[in-house]
Amino acid sequence: MNVDLELFQFRYSHFNEKVRWALDHKGLSHKRTDLLPGPHARIIKKFTGQSQTPVLRIGDQYVHDSAWIIERLELIFTDAPSLLPTGEDDRERAREVARHFDFVVGPAARICVFVAMLDDPDYIARLFATGKPPVTRTLYRSLLPLMKGRLQEANGITGSHAIAEAERLLSTNMQSLTQLIGRNGYLAGDSFSVADLTAASLIAPLIDPPHPDMKKPGPMPERLEELTEKWRNHAAGRWALEMYERHRPVLR
Repeated sequence: MNVDLELFQFRYSHFNEKVRWALDHKGLSHKRTDLLPGPHARIIKKFTGQSQTPVLRIGDQYVHDSAWIIERLELIFTDAPSLLPTGEDDRERAREVARHFDFVVGPAARICVFVAMLDDPDYIARLFATGKPPVTRTLYRSLLPLMKGRLQEANGITGSHAIAEAERLLSTNMQSLTQLIGRNGYLAGDSFSVADLTAASLIAPLIDPPHPDMKKPGPMPERLEELTEKWRNHAAGRWALEMYERHRPVLR
């Protein structure tokens, strides 16, 4: 099926990475349009009435929310490799694991990573404005102090309690993840599914996988480097890196 696909994304966002990975896994050719966090809202609201990425344009329709996008891809592109296990029990388990990572682990990881680079606006500007013209990067850097509060709120950093809770949730769930991994290395059934893709992609900002779609520019801020080293050496981090090695080939 020949359908025009365009992904409106943040370059290093893990929820956007989740959709990029799904599109690549299915072998679906698509255009990627990078947006700047903050100024992106006006564009995205025009398409969907809300301001979060990712948003995938499928022909003349716009779909937001990474889980909804993947479900829509499953419905439309039935000839492409599926991310849903064939067995009903495994399929429900895969969706349940993916939902948990969407609502719990993904947001906690985002808070912890953002806090680790919060004191380095130069790096934040460099990260968020990757690929943009020099004048755009310079202007964006100059606006960051004015947008700091809004960016913190948008990323769930509402105070010290929110940070402590994110760290607790991350620690607990990363340990729990190691208990969910089956003997074959997967989280639901005997093959790679939306559960593995969601878990690995939402952990990605913590482990800086070598894939060019998520590999951060260096040098990283010291706190971010320490956070990355910690989770790369954790069993759950090693599992996510293995998922990247097995199932995330470089296609671009």
